[in-house]
Amino acid sequence: MRTRSKQSDPISVSCSLKWREIRNGVAYSWITLDDSSYSEVYYNYQTMTDQKTPGYFKAVREGTAIPVSPMSSTKDTTVKSTGRYQAVHSSNNNPTGQQYEYDINGYYYSDSLWGITPSAPYVDGNIALQEALSRAQNDCFDALTFAAEFRKTVEGVVTLRSRAMTLLERFNDRVRSRARSKRYRGHELSQILAEIWLEMRYMWRPLVYDMYAMDEAVRRLAAGIEDPLQRAYASRTETATSLRNFTSGYIVTPGVGAGVVGLTAICSHSVVVERHVHASVGLKVTTREITMSDPVVTAWELVPYSFVLDWFVTIGTSLSAFSPFATGQLQYASLATTTTTTYMSTFTLVPSAGFSRFSGSAQPLTHTRVVEQYDRVKAVPKPTLAVDVDLNVAKILDLVALWLVGNKSFTSRLLRHF
Repeated sequence: MRTRSKQSDPISVSCSLKWREIRNGVAYSWITLDDSSYSEVYYNYQTMTDQKTPGYFKAVREGTAIPVSPMSSTKDTTVKSTGRYQAVHSSNNNPTGQQYEYDINGYYYSDSLWGITPSAPYVDGNIALQEALSRAQNDCFDALTFAAEFRKTVEGVVTLRSRAMTLLERFNDRVRSRARSKRYRGHELSQILAEIWLEMRYMWRPLVYDMYAMDEAVRRLAAGIEDPLQRAYASRTETATSLRNFTSGYIVTPGVGAGVVGLTAICSHSVVVERHVHASVGLKVTTREITMSDPVVTAWELVPYSFVLDWFVTIGTSLSAFSPFATGQLQYASLATTTTTTYMSTFTLVPSAGFSRFSGSAQPLTHTRVVEQYDRVKAVPKPTLAVDVDLNVAKILDLVALWLVGNKSFTSRLLRHF
């Protein structure tokens, strides 16, 4: 094991405060606190611990898989923005005409005000490892699935013109129809648009991807495989947040405490803990150098709406990663976990209740601290069947389109009652 660390140059934040009374137009002497002993000095630092990697340079020379070694690091970074408050204000009900003038710069506060730090959220690294392995096993032209769906592909291309004309006629008919309500016509138009969307997504988009894959297979066949190592990656991220807002009846200032009259600190604190898991897998490709033919993968692809189920449960990745027909030889697998804790605070000075500010300005003080913990370990992928929701805007639109197209009669009957 070896440990390396580095520390930034010292960063100092000064703190000064002065205030005075103004009574009946007469300004009294300033009461000043400006002592270097109250200036804060802090450092940013980083520490890394890892194991030596035997055979590293040999693997680099020969272009083989570089051995994975455990590694961990901690990085602590703080950024502070100095606040400033310059103002004159007075009590709302003060017959003596007493006023207060302040000049406060970089007022101090304690990190303990951040409150409770939430626990780091759980992220299942096995799901990410399985997904990475699945991608590595299937990163080439799937000849068997293409052959199984070839008849449908040919039919889709041959009948494109007739389908397009039918959809255009239905669209024009619904737009020009005067016999039906606007709501009913809107529903009919949405169904037409849903059919167009699904055809673009699940007829033409896969065909384009297959053409790219076939082109890559031909290129590999002609030029050979540059690198027998097939790499793939996958990641997962979860976040937990804690918020705390409060009003302080006094200003936390070194040596002054609650002695400042008529000022209140508005405090806002947040702690965000983000855990990011990154899986890396390397395979030595064998029979899948050019194309792949996996009956298990093809059988699952041909199951109606199997792709929708894959958005919620890890069935497809389990089958493709650990299929008995998968021939890639695992060279390495690693799992890297990054836990980032971000502390953010904002302090703003305002007049206390019963006081009004009639001149001056206030600039909030901000304090951000980021603690990043990184850990990388060797891992072994294993079959993992779990709920893993994978939705984005396009997939949500897919679900809506599938529902509209698959429930035409139901929605039509429903709209007749409105």
